[in-house]
Amino acid sequence: MASISNAQSTQMLTTETIEQEIQGSSIHSYKVSLNEGDFVKIVVLQKGIDAVVTVFNPSGTKELQVDTPNGTQGIELVSFVASSDGNYRLTVTPLEAKAPAGKYEIRVISKLNAEEYKKSQPVTIKTGPTDIYIEKGEGAQYINFEFLIQNAGNDTLTIESIALSVRNKNGQLTLKKFINGNGVVPGISTIANRILSGQSQLTVFNPFHTFESELDLSDLSYGFTFSSQIGEMYEVTVAVKPSAYVNKTKLRLPLKGKILIEDGHDFYAHHRRFDYGHPFLQSLGFKTNFMRYSYDFVTLNANDEMFSGNEQANDSWDCFGKSIYAPAAGKVVAVIDSMRDNRKFDERLIAQNQMILFGNHIVIDHLNGEYSLFAHIQKGSAKVRIGDMVSADQAIAAIGASGSANIPHLHYELRTSADHLAEGLPSYFTNYKKSGKKVSSGQLDSGDIVEN
Repeated sequence: MASISNAQSTQMLTTETIEQEIQGSSIHSYKVSLNEGDFVKIVVLQKGIDAVVTVFNPSGTKELQVDTPNGTQGIELVSFVASSDGNYRLTVTPLEAKAPAGKYEIRVISKLNAEEYKKSQPVTIKTGPTDIYIEKGEGAQYINFEFLIQNAGNDTLTIESIALSVRNKNGQLTLKKFINGNGVVPGISTIANRILSGQSQLTVFNPFHTFESELDLSDLSYGFTFSSQIGEMYEVTVAVKPSAYVNKTKLRLPLKGKILIEDGHDFYAHHRRFDYGHPFLQSLGFKTNFMRYSYDFVTLNANDEMFSGNEQANDSWDCFGKSIYAPAAGKVVAVIDSMRDNRKFDERLIAQNQMILFGNHIVIDHLNGEYSLFAHIQKGSAKVRIGDMVSADQAIAAIGASGSANIPHLHYELRTSADHLAEGLPSYFTNYKKSGKKVSSGQLDSGDIVEN
């Protein structure tokens, strides 16, 4: 067992154990030389000190930080795949700046080249979409994305736990959350499907989605633990760096009167759970969640009801046939209004025309990278044609029940393009009333009732 006499020197890590004493605000620095694609797993055994282990890539950028909630005893496991060639620096620091002296041991327990790692590691995790946004709400902020988990091995794997560490822009740990198998009805059971059979893919929607409004979400680290049928455990760390989205387009609500968001894009909304990673949806040509931030708008009658009489009759719904208004100026780039308002569509045609889901629809290009889509409009109600320039608050169509509509409603979404390969974008609406109060700009979601 080797030891370091100079706490600030940078020691090359190997499979030989290094034992060190550390206290307070001391920083111990180590390095490991890797080629792009190499995998390394390093263990830190805490012996009276609660240690934080940080990894920096060859350019000096922080790659990840590890601090499991095991106090001053136990191990910290650090594993990662090199994103480039060079020396990776690891630092060990006490969690508390005034921590008394304690000891730890550190060593490399596994180091594989890229080819060896590819053969040995059955599970990989990607995130979608490419750009992950923070949506700012009233008193809270939300992160809407998913994990695409691939099991390249032949053994069945089970997700045992998911942990989240949040750090601010200064690298300070500000929040830790866990879902695992602890308890009679454990938190991990809220993940609908945790089992990946061999050679399969699974989508897991981000389970940590809501945060207090002032929390700095600059640096998120998700840790997944998997078990195999033969008793092996796998750990995968996923770094997420979301950014707040600011609309380029000043949007108004597309309806008038008393409006209910019958379904929005919160964690439980069906728009949120469009699983484009599912093999069946992929076979139909879907690769993104264009409805990630969508809204299903209906209006309420004088009795605050969505309909009166026969629910199956479109005319019973207060919103059916009511005008839809452009939320902002732009150019009309798509218009379809020939489908019947029968709440049906031919599913056999999806592979040839994915947009058939929306039934009759209009798309407006706001000429800044943002597009508004209005779906399920009434047959024959379009007041605009492709190429028309529209102004904010201009009537463009009426609410219908075509396509995949289960009820008469307006499906609205802000998106990155006019086709089925678009990604959804957060949208903030201006100048409406909520709970009798005027709102100059705000975020809306499932269940909200507003007046416009």
